[in-house]
Amino acid sequence: MARILAAVGVLSLPLEAAKHSAAQQRRYKVLDCKGTFEILNADVMDECTPYVIPAPAAIMVNQTNETHYASYHFQGATDCSGKGSLLSYWEVGKCVNESWGGSQLRVWVDAPKPPLSVCAVPGVCGRGYQGCCIGSDITGHKCNCHLHNGTGEAASRDCGSCGNKFVECCSAFKITGNACGCDVGDNAAVVV
Repeated sequence: MARILAAVGVLSLPLEAAKHSAAQQRRYKVLDCKGTFEILNADVMDECTPYVIPAPAAIMVNQTNETHYASYHFQGATDCSGKGSLLSYWEVGKCVNESWGGSQLRVWVDAPKPPLSVCAVPGVCGRGYQGCCIGSDITGHKCNCHLHNGTGEAASRDCGSCGNKFVECCSAFKITGNACGCDVGDNAAVVV
C-alpha cells in the first residue's frame, strides 16, 4: 500500500532502494557502536569472488533492499554461473552489542566505480582466454565477455567455458602471489 501511495505522490517514499557499492563490517571496542572502530571486512556488491581451494567455487554478494544484502555460494563454478545457494543474509545499519563488551555494525559504503578499460596487461591467463575465444569463435560459439583491467575476477555471471577457465587460471596465480591484471565481463570496455 505504501508503494502505491508513494507512486501517486501521497507519500514521499523512494520506490527503489539506493544502490550501494559495498558494505563494511565494523568492530567497536565499546557498546552501542560509538567511538573508533576497526574494519573487519568489506563485501563488494555484485562482484563474483572465485575460489579454487579446497574446491572450485565462488561467492556472489548482492544488495536485496535498503537494509539488507545476501551472499550466495556457487559450488563448482568459479564465475558464479548456475544456481547458487544462500549463504547468509546480512542486516545493515543495526548495532549489535557483543557479550565481550564491544559491538559490531555493518554500514553501506558508496564509491564510484572506475570506468571500464581494456586490460593493459593480459598476462598468461588473459592470453589463454583470448586464445580460447578464438577457438570458440571458429566453432560458432562466440565469447560474449571481454577482458578489462582488474584482479582476475568475473565481472559477469556467465562468461562461458573460456571465462570459467580464465577465472580458474587467475585464482591459481593469485595463490602464488601473482594476481592477474584483468577481469572478464560482458560490458564493452572503452580505452581511457
